[in-house]
Amino acid sequence: MNFYTSAILAAIERDSVFYIFFGAILQNLLIFGTIPLILLILYLIGSHQAKKDKKIVDKALQLKEKGNLEEAYEIYKPYLENGAPSGEDYYLMATLCREGKKSGWKHYEKEYCHPHWLKLAAEEGYLPAKFELANEKFEEYYPKNMAKAMNAVDEIRALCKEGSEEAKEFIREFERKTAEVRKKALAFEKNGEYEEAYSKFTFFLKHIKAEGKDYYRMAEICKKGKEAGWNLCGKEYNFAYWLEKAADKGHNMAKFELLKLDFEKNYPNNIFECAKIVDKIKSIGEKGLDEAKIFFHELEKRIEKDYRERNFDFDFNLFDRFAILYGAESWMQMGMHLEEEGKIKKAMEWYALASEKNNPEAEFSMALIYLEGRPGVPADHKKGVEWLEKAAQNGETGYKKFLAKIYSTSKVVEPDYIKAADWFVKAGEDGDAESYHQAYLCLNTHAMKIAHEKGLDTFEKFEADEEICEYLNLACIYEERAKEMGYVPEKK
Repeated sequence: MNFYTSAILAAIERDSVFYIFFGAILQNLLIFGTIPLILLILYLIGSHQAKKDKKIVDKALQLKEKGNLEEAYEIYKPYLENGAPSGEDYYLMATLCREGKKSGWKHYEKEYCHPHWLKLAAEEGYLPAKFELANEKFEEYYPKNMAKAMNAVDEIRALCKEGSEEAKEFIREFERKTAEVRKKALAFEKNGEYEEAYSKFTFFLKHIKAEGKDYYRMAEICKKGKEAGWNLCGKEYNFAYWLEKAADKGHNMAKFELLKLDFEKNYPNNIFECAKIVDKIKSIGEKGLDEAKIFFHELEKRIEKDYRERNFDFDFNLFDRFAILYGAESWMQMGMHLEEEGKIKKAMEWYALASEKNNPEAEFSMALIYLEGRPGVPADHKKGVEWLEKAAQNGETGYKKFLAKIYSTSKVVEPDYIKAADWFVKAGEDGDAESYHQAYLCLNTHAMKIAHEKGLDTFEKFEADEEICEYLNLACIYEERAKEMGYVPEKK
């Protein structure tokens, strides 16, 4: 053993800085150089510290096993405060404090408390500590506050993904007990013991993150219970209450059942609501729910029978029948029928409903009502143009040309030749050659307007303006398209 090594060992044994630096100088002068020397020193000091730490931990554990908890605590605490403890070290202290409290020590400062050290262990990512905290939260809230208890269960589920075996065991047992309760509830339901089934299923729902199918099952239990004659009151015993919760979770059968209930409340006295409800039922049927399709076909027969036999004490006419069953086109027809009868506001309700399905005829009818005004509905040109734009976006060429003319020639709005040209171009793209010619005229007019605003009083100034030239060039392009499509201007 050389002198340098002896110096290092002496330094470690005596905790002497002098010997360490003395050995370091020798090493630097005689053999390796500075960096290997420093690394060796750090390694030896670290190894020595690790041995010291292990002695402290071992001694604390021995005292703990002998029941000398306070003495173990006093030895271990300085190590945790001054060393570099791990999550496992904090967890050991937490168990020490917990057992100390159980054995009767009377320390009330937070550093003597089990949760204080448990949280420190959890912050270091120690899984047993994280599980214990979540489990304590569950025990605190279960069953008096199930929402918070289930939040704790979610935390424990997350720990399963991190690899906590305690968490996995907890969830297995939790799910086993929950499934057992559900099984009993279904057995009670099968035997016609609906109140018992309700009680068990309520307990089951509190123990899971309930899905739509779970709420729907409860709705079925309540429905059967009512049919069997139970006298339980309150919204929680109501079939519709649980259907709504199931529907909120996206359960299509629950949505369908709610719509059926709503339809029966409104039929036949509120045709407008019935039409909206049936449209929703058809939508659910289109998503694949056979019960909704069957309901619609049976409803067709029912309404046909009511129409033929005049089963109501009011005029249930062909428009009513079609409006309930056949969607946007029939809503549009209902609106026209009511408008002819002078029931303008009622007609507007049906037009607006049809427009929700992007029906351009209904949107155009709304536009005309606002542009021209009707008894009880004063003209509102701004709204009229808004509705006309909807019709033009969704409808045929004629609506686009009508809107373009509103922007270019009417007194309904401030002339806007650019918007007019845009809509004429869209009509032209539909195959209407004359519309391209109208776009040409609008852009020319716009160019003249700019020239006037800028005070361009000579042809040279007019020709030199880039903005004007841009519009005129575009106008020429559209005029060429009109000619290519065979448009010939009318001779005056």
